[in-house]
Amino acid sequence: MRAALISLLVSALLAYGGFYLYQNTPLRQALTPPDTDPSERQEADFYLTNARLVRFNQQGELDHRMHAQEVNHYPLDDTTIIRQPRMVLYREQGERHISASNGKLLPGSKDLELWDEVLIVARARDGSEQGRLDTDFITLYSGQELASTSRPVIITTPQSVTRAVGLNAHLDQNRVQLLSNVRGTYEVQ
Repeated sequence: MRAALISLLVSALLAYGGFYLYQNTPLRQALTPPDTDPSERQEADFYLTNARLVRFNQQGELDHRMHAQEVNHYPLDDTTIIRQPRMVLYREQGERHISASNGKLLPGSKDLELWDEVLIVARARDGSEQGRLDTDFITLYSGQELASTSRPVIITTPQSVTRAVGLNAHLDQNRVQLLSNVRGTYEVQ
């Protein structure tokens, strides 16, 4: 009887010791999922490297092309971070070449923020450069064909250089509204 009691006591101690070690070691963490809901984690649910995108409009004509070094989508806030985005918008009056160091596709995947070394170059249908816009931050509103910023901008054309703070550029109309502190240099031919 004494041997059975000792045997039962040793078994209970071993069971408790095993349970204690399991609860307080990395093994438990590896075997059990975290307590947080996966939708609450700020981890990318997909990523692309050397991404290329081609989009067509309702009439089946080429609307735009985009190339990016890296694309990461985050489901928590439904944003997509883009590294080294390069885009070409195809419009009736010509092409708009847009590049930046960084970009962020906002929730709903319609509006795009670009920052660091933002460059927009307008080219006529014959390929000649009509002008360029340099800034450090801009938002492209795709449904409105609008590019907008409150930051300093430089607009360069073959005949002029214009500096301003803030602008609204209507990409489909070749129309730009400068918001403040406008200074320009014009060359008369």
